[in-house]
Amino acid sequence: MVRTLLKNEYLKVMPIQKTDRPNLHLTCLGQIFSIISVVLVSFSIGVVIYQNTQSLTLFGYVVIAGYLPELLIAPIAGILTDRFPRKIILLFCCAFQALITCLLYSLVSDGHFSIPILLIAVVVSSLLGGFHRNAYNASITLFSKNPKLYAKHNGFVQAGIACAQCFAPILAGEIFESGNLKYIFMLGFCLYSTSFISLVLVTFPELQDRPKAGHKFTFFSDFKFGIQQLRGNKALVSFLSLHIFSNFARGSVVVLFTPLILSYSTADHLGILRSMAGFGMVVGAALITLWGGPQRHFQGVVYSLFGCGLFMALIGTTANLYLIGISVFCLFVITPILVALSHSIWQQEIEEHIQGRVFGFRDALAGSAMALAFYLVPLFTEKVVTINYDFSATASNTISPIGLIYVGMGLFTILLSWYSTKSKSLSSLSY
Repeated sequence: MVRTLLKNEYLKVMPIQKTDRPNLHLTCLGQIFSIISVVLVSFSIGVVIYQNTQSLTLFGYVVIAGYLPELLIAPIAGILTDRFPRKIILLFCCAFQALITCLLYSLVSDGHFSIPILLIAVVVSSLLGGFHRNAYNASITLFSKNPKLYAKHNGFVQAGIACAQCFAPILAGEIFESGNLKYIFMLGFCLYSTSFISLVLVTFPELQDRPKAGHKFTFFSDFKFGIQQLRGNKALVSFLSLHIFSNFARGSVVVLFTPLILSYSTADHLGILRSMAGFGMVVGAALITLWGGPQRHFQGVVYSLFGCGLFMALIGTTANLYLIGISVFCLFVITPILVALSHSIWQQEIEEHIQGRVFGFRDALAGSAMALAFYLVPLFTEKVVTINYDFSATASNTISPIGLIYVGMGLFTILLSWYSTKSKSLSSLSY
């Protein structure tokens, strides 16, 4: 079937040459619609389940169902990304996501939807999201042979994610207020369809050194190959370790943000601060897209880690909402810059025809660190740190236990940035 599709004219496979900005921008713009739809639908399902059950446990299941399957499927998604044309994978994901939202629209319209069906939809959407993210991330370098532009291209990708996180919940909230849930799924279907059409129109570059037909593949050998590529590069092993530890720190502060703010403020202030975080992401993504980062991307990663650690610590040292708001904004301005620069280093170190496998293994490990933080840090904070603590004391100048976690993770992140400058293996990263 794949061979037949490859012969079709609409795939428009072409050799990899210089930077193809028009097709790159059209691809990224189309995928922005897809990402917005993912956030819109998953956010809405979470709200629906909580409103109908008033169960935090079930709401937690929605979060896990939206995150864990994508994490577990990442290595397999990476293998398939290197086996098949990346455009085919992106088209497949967009088409099936559109089908899911269409079915949800039909069920909601008829009043036949149930909690298990919604959870299954989230799981399937998350699995497709794992394939989509891997193929999308591994496609960026195909549009350009100039490594100096990778950070800018990745910044454009981060801009799409930032817009989705910033505007999709607001859009969903407005539709909820109107009482027409089915319109959310209708909008999701339209966005996925737009993404699909944009991909069809794109002249999409593909790999020239893909293994020929008849080459024997096994999932185990491909998975092992991805691990070997990392093990053979000490600099990347160290860089992955840095990625894992910084992800754990970032996950720790993200998961504690809501209880931190609500311990001495109100939900409306929490909403404002979350909006500032989203706006900061948009600004940061725009900056890295226009600027492209420093000449040495690794130096930018080190400085970005230091900045993230500094603002994490500042958030934990105060109950002043203005200072917290400024720190949150600055933290999320730096975040897309850090992500774009880090990913550009991976893109430069790993050859294009094996990026799927290596990125899949990388994402599984780095994502596991954040998932571990989501689980362990609240448990540790609730069971160990906050025992017999009166949160009303937070109104004074004392630092709350959750604030201490923020300070600790901030200092840990600063320590990671300092270690990065002293590590001999990381110093070999010349990008």
